Amino acid sequence: MSAMAYELKGLPEELEGRKFDVIPCTMAYHHFESTDEITRILAYFLKPGGALLVTDRVSSDAVPKLEDIPEKYEAIVPHKSGFSEEDMRKLFEGARLESFSLNVIPSVTMDGMFGLTDQKLFLAKGFKPF
Repeated sequence: MSAMAYELKGLPEELEGRKFDVIPCTMAYHHFESTDEITRILAYFLKPGGALLVTDRVSSDAVPKLEDIPEKYEAIVPHKSGFSEEDMRKLFEGARLESFSLNVIPSVTMDGMFGLTDQKLFLAKGFKPF
């Protein structure tokens, strides 16, 4: 197993043509301006049958919005409300991923800029068709 850090566009010449069995993306989607684009790019780098796994905050009336973010961080958190199951389904289907599923993780204590907070998270999963 190895980790890489690149700014990807989803082009054939990137990553020397490598494709992956699993691509995890954890607690990052709320930072992406275009979740449609990032989902498409990540799906591009999956092998046929490969899985995209995304974990982030659940959007619901019970989950407070991240409205108290200091102004200097506003630009890096465009999705302050989290994501619904329908939001994620549309993103995965738009990237032509199949067998979408989403499991809710009901209570996770996280330590971040707001100190210790209880968060409701999800794990969304989809597969690149063979």
